[in-house]
Amino acid sequence: MTDDPTEDPAEEVDVVVAVGDDGLAHLDEVVEGLASQGLAVTGVQSTLGTLSGRVARSALPGLSAVAGVEAVEQARTFQLPPRDADVQGGDPSS
Repeated sequence: MTDDPTEDPAEEVDVVVAVGDDGLAHLDEVVEGLASQGLAVTGVQSTLGTLSGRVARSALPGLSAVAGVEAVEQARTFQLPPRDADVQGGDPSS
Protein backbone atom coordinates (compact mmCIF):
# COMPACT_ATOMS: atom_id res chain seq x y z
CA MET A 1 0.00 0.00 0.00
CA THR A 2 1.37 3.35 -0.97
CA ASP A 3 0.48 6.97 -0.31
CA ASP A 4 1.13 8.04 -3.90
CA PRO A 5 -1.27 10.93 -4.65
CA THR A 6 -1.28 10.04 -8.35
CA GLU A 7 -2.96 6.69 -7.67
CA ASP A 8 -6.71 6.50 -8.32
CA PRO A 9 -8.55 5.64 -5.06
CA ALA A 10 -11.32 3.91 -7.04
CA GLU A 11 -8.84 1.63 -8.83
CA GLU A 12 -9.23 -1.98 -7.79
CA VAL A 13 -6.14 -3.75 -6.54
CA ASP A 14 -5.35 -7.36 -5.69
CA VAL A 15 -4.53 -7.97 -2.04
CA VAL A 16 -3.38 -10.73 0.27
CA VAL A 17 -4.78 -10.69 3.80
CA ALA A 18 -3.03 -12.47 6.67
CA VAL A 19 -5.37 -13.70 9.39
CA GLY A 20 -4.05 -13.82 12.95
CA ASP A 21 -4.24 -16.92 15.12
CA ASP A 22 -7.28 -15.47 16.91
CA GLY A 23 -9.05 -14.99 13.56
CA LEU A 24 -8.43 -18.53 12.33
CA ALA A 25 -10.91 -19.91 14.86
CA HIS A 26 -13.69 -17.85 13.24
CA LEU A 27 -12.44 -17.51 9.67
CA ASP A 28 -15.97 -17.30 8.22
CA GLU A 29 -16.65 -14.20 10.32
CA VAL A 30 -13.36 -12.64 9.19
CA VAL A 31 -14.29 -13.29 5.55
CA GLU A 32 -17.72 -11.70 6.12
CA GLY A 33 -16.11 -8.68 7.79
CA LEU A 34 -13.70 -8.21 4.90
CA ALA A 35 -16.54 -8.53 2.39
CA SER A 36 -18.49 -5.86 4.27
CA GLN A 37 -15.50 -3.55 3.74
CA GLY A 38 -15.63 -4.15 -0.02
CA LEU A 39 -13.26 -7.09 -0.49
CA ALA A 40 -14.27 -9.50 -3.26
CA VAL A 41 -12.67 -12.68 -1.92
CA THR A 42 -11.05 -14.74 -4.67
CA GLY A 43 -9.40 -17.38 -2.51
CA VAL A 44 -9.19 -18.67 1.04
CA GLN A 45 -6.05 -20.51 2.09
CA SER A 46 -7.19 -21.63 5.54
CA THR A 47 -4.14 -23.81 6.18
CA LEU A 48 -1.87 -20.81 5.58
CA GLY A 49 -4.17 -18.34 7.31
CA THR A 50 -4.41 -16.08 4.27
CA LEU A 51 -7.08 -14.76 1.93
CA SER A 52 -6.74 -13.23 -1.49
CA GLY A 53 -9.09 -10.79 -3.11
CA ARG A 54 -9.73 -7.57 -4.96
CA VAL A 55 -10.78 -4.23 -3.48
CA ALA A 56 -10.89 -0.53 -4.30
CA ARG A 57 -7.67 1.17 -3.25
CA SER A 58 -9.68 3.57 -1.06
CA ALA A 59 -11.03 0.63 0.98
CA LEU A 60 -7.58 -0.72 1.96
CA PRO A 61 -7.47 0.96 5.41
CA GLY A 62 -10.84 -0.57 6.35
CA LEU A 63 -9.57 -4.09 5.73
CA SER A 64 -6.90 -3.75 8.41
CA ALA A 65 -9.56 -2.74 10.94
CA VAL A 66 -11.49 -6.02 10.61
CA ALA A 67 -11.24 -8.16 13.75
CA GLY A 68 -8.89 -11.09 13.21
CA VAL A 69 -6.88 -9.46 10.40
CA GLU A 70 -3.16 -9.34 11.09
CA ALA A 71 -1.91 -7.69 7.87
CA VAL A 72 -3.04 -6.52 4.44
CA GLU A 73 -0.61 -6.29 1.54
CA GLN A 74 -1.09 -5.37 -2.06
CA ALA A 75 -0.40 -8.46 -4.18
CA ARG A 76 2.67 -8.36 -6.37
CA THR A 77 2.58 -9.66 -9.91
CA PHE A 78 5.22 -10.36 -12.50
CA GLN A 79 5.27 -11.55 -16.08
CA LEU A 80 7.84 -13.89 -17.53
CA PRO A 81 8.83 -13.37 -21.16
CA PRO A 82 7.72 -15.97 -23.73
CA ARG A 83 10.00 -19.00 -24.08
CA ASP A 84 11.40 -17.79 -27.38
CA ALA A 85 11.98 -14.19 -26.27
CA ASP A 86 15.45 -12.72 -26.63
CA VAL A 87 15.96 -11.89 -22.95
CA GLN A 88 19.70 -11.35 -23.24
CA GLY A 89 19.40 -8.73 -25.99
CA GLY A 90 22.05 -10.28 -28.19
CA ASP A 91 22.21 -12.32 -31.35
CA PRO A 92 21.99 -16.00 -30.31
CA SER A 93 23.84 -17.10 -33.46
CA SER A 94 27.03 -15.23 -32.56
